[in-house]
Amino acid sequence: MSASTEDLLAKNSELEKQIERMEKEHEETMTELFHNNDELTKRVAELEQRNKELFERCKLLNKNRSTTSKHECEMETIQQKFTSFRLEQDKKEKSSIDKINSFRDRNTQLIKEKNQLEGRLLHTEDRLAEVRSQCTRLSAELYDSKETNIQLTRDNNNLRSIKGRIIEERDKFKDHKKRLESELTQSQQQIGLTRNVAALLVATKKELDKSREDLENAKKDLETSKNDHETAKKNLEREVKDEKARSSTIAQEFTRMKSEKYSDQDYCSCSICCDVYDSALCVPRILDCGHTFCEICIEKFKNTNLDSCPTCKANSVFNSRAPVNYYAISVVDETIKNIPKARCETCEKVFQFSSEDTPIKPENNKAKEEDTGEVKCPTCKKDSIFNVREVAPKNYYVIMNATVEDVLAKNDGLVQAMKRMEMEHEETMKELLESNGDLSRRVGELELRNTELFERCKRFNKNRTTNVEHNKEKRMLEQQIVEIKNMYDLKEKSMIDQMNELRSRNTEDRTKLEQTTYELKSVTERNCELKRANAALLVDLETANGQMRKLNNEMRTFMDHTSAVHAQMRNVISQRDEVSRLLAISHETIAVAESKAAKAKDEIQRIAAIYRNEIIHMKAAKNSSEVSPGNLSDHCACNICCEEYGVSEGTLKSVQKAKCETCDKMDASNDELLAKNDELITKELFYNNEDLTKRVNELEERNKELFERCRVLNKNRSLKEDHEKEKQKIMQEMQEMRNQHEKKESSSAGQIRYLEYRCKQFEAKNHQLQVDHSNIAALSVANSNLRSATRDLNMKMAALQVELNMLRHANPTTGDLSSQITTFKMDNEQLKLELKKTQKKLKASKLDTEYEIRRTSAIREVFMSIKEGMKAEKKCGQNDCCGNELIEYCCCNICCSDYDSVLFIPRTLRCGHTFCDVCIGKLEKYSSIKCPTCTSKYETYEKPPINYLVMSMVEAAMKIQSKSQGRPSQNVSQGSKLSTQAIQESENTMDLLDKNDDLANQIKRMERDHEETVKELFESNGDLTKRVYDLEQRNNELFERCKLLNKNRFKNVELDSEKKRLEKEILEIKKMHELKEKLMIAQMNELRSRNSELLDDKNKLEGHIYELRSVRDKNSELGRANARLSADLETATGKIRKLSK
Repeated sequence: MSASTEDLLAKNSELEKQIERMEKEHEETMTELFHNNDELTKRVAELEQRNKELFERCKLLNKNRSTTSKHECEMETIQQKFTSFRLEQDKKEKSSIDKINSFRDRNTQLIKEKNQLEGRLLHTEDRLAEVRSQCTRLSAELYDSKETNIQLTRDNNNLRSIKGRIIEERDKFKDHKKRLESELTQSQQQIGLTRNVAALLVATKKELDKSREDLENAKKDLETSKNDHETAKKNLEREVKDEKARSSTIAQEFTRMKSEKYSDQDYCSCSICCDVYDSALCVPRILDCGHTFCEICIEKFKNTNLDSCPTCKANSVFNSRAPVNYYAISVVDETIKNIPKARCETCEKVFQFSSEDTPIKPENNKAKEEDTGEVKCPTCKKDSIFNVREVAPKNYYVIMNATVEDVLAKNDGLVQAMKRMEMEHEETMKELLESNGDLSRRVGELELRNTELFERCKRFNKNRTTNVEHNKEKRMLEQQIVEIKNMYDLKEKSMIDQMNELRSRNTEDRTKLEQTTYELKSVTERNCELKRANAALLVDLETANGQMRKLNNEMRTFMDHTSAVHAQMRNVISQRDEVSRLLAISHETIAVAESKAAKAKDEIQRIAAIYRNEIIHMKAAKNSSEVSPGNLSDHCACNICCEEYGVSEGTLKSVQKAKCETCDKMDASNDELLAKNDELITKELFYNNEDLTKRVNELEERNKELFERCRVLNKNRSLKEDHEKEKQKIMQEMQEMRNQHEKKESSSAGQIRYLEYRCKQFEAKNHQLQVDHSNIAALSVANSNLRSATRDLNMKMAALQVELNMLRHANPTTGDLSSQITTFKMDNEQLKLELKKTQKKLKASKLDTEYEIRRTSAIREVFMSIKEGMKAEKKCGQNDCCGNELIEYCCCNICCSDYDSVLFIPRTLRCGHTFCDVCIGKLEKYSSIKCPTCTSKYETYEKPPINYLVMSMVEAAMKIQSKSQGRPSQNVSQGSKLSTQAIQESENTMDLLDKNDDLANQIKRMERDHEETVKELFESNGDLTKRVYDLEQRNNELFERCKLLNKNRFKNVELDSEKKRLEKEILEIKKMHELKEKLMIAQMNELRSRNSELLDDKNKLEGHIYELRSVRDKNSELGRANARLSADLETATGKIRKLSK
């Protein structure tokens, strides 16, 4: 189920992916459709505009058709042309005026920029003149600073020479100091060595005694192991001789019995060696031709040059990895299970030897008078068996004879292996004894050396008294030397401090001078750069001036052209003024009238206030006197034009009007014009608004209709067609997928059961794999631990080798000992290699013995099964049962159909499992076949071979069935008697097998004892080698110490002479030191005076540096100004280029 479900899931996932792709394509098509709709809407809008134009033209045409509306149409066209012409001219005038203004602005900007650049150039020239003057000053200052630097370098060289002399004297003093210290340390080491020598000698004696005792114990253990080995050897030889005699008699009798009985074919044994098949040793394997043989015989044929099958003589490859015939193994196992059983009364154990299930007693035997021999039960060996009726299975005597011969051959092999073991054991023992002799000899040599060392130590104790006096004198000298050293150290420290101060000052002065020089160089470089930049700027300015001249010429030509255009425009404007003069006049008159009305209101209010005041005065004057006509003449003036007019009789009326006659006429005319203009404007606006509203409404209705039609068309045509096509495709694909799915389900119905069975097997294998993974993880952890341990050991070994090399280089006199040690190591390594070889041989012999033990146990089991399978031939019904049992194994495991030689032919796969030809043909449809039982894969290039063993079993079963049908059912017993000699011989073979087991166990015990003794000997040898190595190292140390003691005798004499020499040198050093102090004081005074001069120079230089910094700041400002100028030039050039374009 798992494989089919996985295939279905995979197909469903593929379908989902296809559906997703279709959806994406559908989305893309929809986006394209929407885009097309947008384009269509745009086109529809354009068409609507065109329709509008066409409607307007149609209207004009309709108007032209009617004779009554001809003049009106012409007037409308003329008005439209006039308005369009007026608008175009207005636009042209505005554009020309804008251009002229822009050109004027650009010219003004360029002139300003030119003036700015000229001002900047003048400013830069002034700065350059200042920088040149400063450079001249700095050059003079640099020359002075160079002279001061030369003087400082001379002073420094003198100081260095003085310092070198002081250092040489100090090094000489240090050398004397080191010599005295080394001599003191050597004398102290000699005293310590003499004290340790005695303790080491005592320890070496104790260790030598222990090593002797260990050697004696090892010798005793070797002798005891030799005696045990010899006794075991003798016992084995006796038993082997007895077994050979017995086996020879049994072999003769079995050959005799073989010729008398049972020559039929056996399906459970090999046709070459006649061994019964099993799953351990005699494994049945199928060749390419289809015939089966055991694995041992196939290996034997493989070593020969034969390439043909022993039965069919067909060419076939003899390979030990051929497929296993599992049918033969299953038949053998179940035949052993189905054999009838007989029991013994005493032991109540199964004795699979009789055909009847009756108690084994002499009373139950019918042919008692004819019996001569007596046989006992093989398990309890108490109750006797008298002439039991038995029928031996096929090839019984062949198997018995083969087992006896194998037992004899194996016994011979065991004897030879024992002899080899004895020889190897003797050789190893000899080698160990030789190595022990070498060790005892070396221990004796070490003892002789230890005695010599004791004598030397006694001599050295005599010289201790003289060494004490020398030590006292050395201490006194050391104290004096320490005092002198302290004095010298104090003086040296003071001098070094002063020298360091002078050095620090000199370094500071040098750094400052370097900085000034660097700054001067940078200033000069910047000046050069500024000069170059100025030259470039001058060139750029000249080019800019030339371009400006060209532009001025172009501007003049352009102005001439514009003047001509202005003349044309004036003519146009004059024509336009004639048309719009009336409107302008009306607007002006309205504005003047409004302004005058406002003024009139103000004057009226003012005059009203004056008249009120006058009336008040007049009333007051009436009371006093009468009013004269000349009093009001001054106040009669027009409020609009401010002209005086004469007073008549109607003074009150004129005063109320406050206007002259001309102003009254102008006001009346202006009112009339305003009314006319208002009427004209309202009429034009009314007509225009009506036309626009009508057109807008018509366009909106048309747009709505077009939008609705477009939506309907796009939705009904494009979307429906695409959806239908996509649905049809999807339905077709789904139908195809369903058909394929149904076909696969029908084809996989037979495989589902097989997959379920396979899943169970996989689960079991997965469980085993998990267990194996856990074991592998544990092994990996153990391997990592072992690797870390081996690394640590390698590091330790390398460290030990380095120490050994150091000791060898330090002790050249120990060449003989090192050579002896190397020889001892080589001997030990040879012993180890020989022991490893013996261990390998022991392992090989172990494997041989284990293999033989397994083989004997398998033979015993086969022999017991044969013994238990000897049954009497009963009635015809028993033969029928045998045929039915064979037929049960002669059917296919897949289709459960019986094998035959026509249709259901049995064929074996490479894995060894057999199936019928029909089922294999069904499996061959696929590219690779999986076995239903073991799930092993392989490709189908050739048909698998036929299993002839199964074919022969089928034929035998069919014959048995045919015989059972032809015979009548009779209860007559058709058994035959076996002689008591055969039973006795079988018992003898059983005894031989038991003895072989005992021999194998004894051999194992001997091997274990031998391994234990060898391990103990190795351990004892390792301990001895370690002790010998330690003793040799200690002896080497003692030899070195004795050499040092001998050297110290001569050094005591040399120390006395050196003591006197040192006292003289100390006096001389004191005198030299006093002279050097005087010289140093004089030099210090000179240096102080020079330092004061240097300080003065320093102050001067700081002033120069301040000036240089100010110059640097100015130069930086100049650089910035130059950058600005360059940027301005670039902008000007850009603008000029634009103007030129």
